[in-house]
Amino acid sequence: ISKYLAQPFYFLRDSAFTGDFPSNVFTAQDFLVKELGIESVDGAALLTTSSLENILGAVGPLTIPEYGETVNESNVYLKTQLYAEKKSFAGSTQKKDFIDALFTQLILKLSEPKSALAAGVEIEKSLNEKQSALYSSDTAVQTLLDQWYWSGRQLPYTCLDAAGATGQCILDYTYPLEANLGVNKANAFITRT
Repeated sequence: ISKYLAQPFYFLRDSAFTGDFPSNVFTAQDFLVKELGIESVDGAALLTTSSLENILGAVGPLTIPEYGETVNESNVYLKTQLYAEKKSFAGSTQKKDFIDALFTQLILKLSEPKSALAAGVEIEKSLNEKQSALYSSDTAVQTLLDQWYWSGRQLPYTCLDAAGATGQCILDYTYPLEANLGVNKANAFITRT
């Protein structure tokens, strides 16, 4: 961060450097203590823009009155970026404020049973597709999340031979991971092959 972005400090926004969500949560918790004095967190959720788009596709558009905006699965990413970048300045909370307003409306929408059920189906799909992850400080809940592979935990490898017994192997895989450094999240516009 200091070498390539000329940033003198490491911020909460930069706390997701690993492919292991619980590890990232622990790093984020450290920032919450240092930056905001928040000593404990009951849990954390990670939602990619794809999972948010799927949820909005299921529950329908949301009107965000304080911004005079209607957000749906087709425009949620661009609207969020608009309010993150437009007239932004150091110390600005406009992205956080827009996301807070968006999630307030989403929570209100989820108070409708039909919307809650539709969103639940999409949330489960996102968890299964690894587009979302959950963390709980309650060890019993976290154990269940790990068992369902919904915690975003990077699993240790086990090599099995043809009979299913533990054996020796050569790991031959690539695990691409982007640590989206900086404020503008520009890699959303990169074409990957």
